[in-house]
Amino acid sequence: MQDEAVAWSWRLLRAAFWVVHLLGPDGELPDVLHGSWPDLPLAGEVDFEELATAERGLRELNLIRLVDCRLVATSRLLAACGRWHPEAPQLLLSVILETAPPLWLRTATGEGEHLRSEFIPDDAGKALDTVIADPKRREAFLLARGRTVDARERKAIGDRGEEAVVAACRTELSALGEHALTGLVQRVSLISDELGYDVIAPRRDDRVRRLEVKATRSAAAEVNVFITRNEFTVGCADPSWSLVVVRVHRDRHAEIIGYAPARDLENLIPIDSHTRGQWTVARLSLSVSRLRPGLPPA
Repeated sequence: MQDEAVAWSWRLLRAAFWVVHLLGPDGELPDVLHGSWPDLPLAGEVDFEELATAERGLRELNLIRLVDCRLVATSRLLAACGRWHPEAPQLLLSVILETAPPLWLRTATGEGEHLRSEFIPDDAGKALDTVIADPKRREAFLLARGRTVDARERKAIGDRGEEAVVAACRTELSALGEHALTGLVQRVSLISDELGYDVIAPRRDDRVRRLEVKATRSAAAEVNVFITRNEFTVGCADPSWSLVVVRVHRDRHAEIIGYAPARDLENLIPIDSHTRGQWTVARLSLSVSRLRPGLPPA
């Protein structure tokens, strides 16, 4: 039977600190590590069972790995456990939650604006209370962790979406007999993410399509995407620019569901109401049925 997930309370985080402290930067043999526990100045803060639970939890997260018969902590875990101080439990918990986000973290933090505490399991909620007692600070901490995890997942989904658009453009050109043009399809976001588009793909008339790719996991009839001011400005100035929406499924299969030139987005873009304040990133709700099908034609 698989061990239950660790609910990281203040005491278990303190125990984790001691485990990492004993490992040090070079790691330690398991028997030597365990044999050192009776010499720790625990002062009743933690017990041996909690040390064992903390070690197990960190190993399950691969924050401690067995390398050449020695238990070795990752550099990030070592940095979080450099010294015990009032902020140390939160730093350590940040590493843990961001390394292997529990399922409840995404559900409870939602869009990253409000915490839905009813989705936090009782054991995890009670453990969190011991780490950050103030409800407002605890909510801010969890929302920040949720945004960090969400940004990382969005990056992975975005990468898959861009790869799919590159492959689709090359397949399209090959099907048209334009094999020489397939090599000109390029994922330029790997060079710079400030161009205002992610992929360039030639047309048969020697023009170039500039494609800003937005990937989503949503299967809804309306999808939310984020667009920067720079992307929209580039799109407005370039008739060859289009925003392409890609749906990435859980199995990583990517489906291109449509595109929109900049003029189709104008009525969704925020309006600056004051010269001293300008929007920089906007979240757009796009109706899938109103997107133009496929890719901008070659």
